[in-house]
Amino acid sequence: MSDRSTGRGLQVIDPANHPEESTADEVAMTTDIARGQGYRWVDIPLTASLAAQLAKEIFAGRRAVRRNVIADSVEALHLEGGGRAGQQNISSIIKKALAQLEADGLVAKSGAFGRWDFSGPEPVSNDSQSLADDLADDLDLPSPARTIGAGSQAVYVYGYESYRSTAEAHLETRYACKIGRTDGPVTSRIYSQMTTSMPEWPQVWLVIRTDTSRTLERVLHGILSLRGQSMSDAPGAEWFMTNPAEIEAIYEWIRLDTANEPASVREDPNDSSV
Repeated sequence: MSDRSTGRGLQVIDPANHPEESTADEVAMTTDIARGQGYRWVDIPLTASLAAQLAKEIFAGRRAVRRNVIADSVEALHLEGGGRAGQQNISSIIKKALAQLEADGLVAKSGAFGRWDFSGPEPVSNDSQSLADDLADDLDLPSPARTIGAGSQAVYVYGYESYRSTAEAHLETRYACKIGRTDGPVTSRIYSQMTTSMPEWPQVWLVIRTDTSRTLERVLHGILSLRGQSMSDAPGAEWFMTNPAEIEAIYEWIRLDTANEPASVREDPNDSSV
């Protein structure tokens, strides 16, 4: 296999041509990411924290890796996996990423100028929430206004401040809110739904932690739809005329009403058929 272009003028490095800088495992990872298999950061801009994570995974245990190779490989893998270009140029992003890794003792400057030694090998990190928090800091994303409940999954309520302020100006208590769910980090899930046409960052008004997010989301959608609060003209089926306090009140009613529900009728959190 030869070095190949990503179609964006970037090169994915083949270890057959650069044995001192790549491994067979690295190429297998490159192939999986290029095919979009299991890449966690689709539609997320490349930041220093994310670049540091990718570089650590790609080059673990490698010695004397040139900085431009790190930059090209990280950017190529991220874009091939479906991520977005960073808000800064790739050189600045990689400079900050390497500084983070150096501070953590995961890389060191090699004897040759512009080359870096990576510690390792170490397993790919599964701490998605920690990295998502770093991404939120990098991108200056707003944190959820309120988080309730407990569990590994989440149902979230978000919208735009302009929607709420306009409603309040007209003495209305309800405004457009999106109610969705995720098994992973809430911040990255919401950001992945953003488009460049949106005039402002979304405000995450409520996060409900739970182990049965599919059921909770479905029940919330059903109750609001029966009340005539679904927005038929909104993009997607998850927008409702409501507010975070109303959603929390419905959740508390559901929680109390089902407290004594037989275990046989509760959702299996491992059931993906719902």
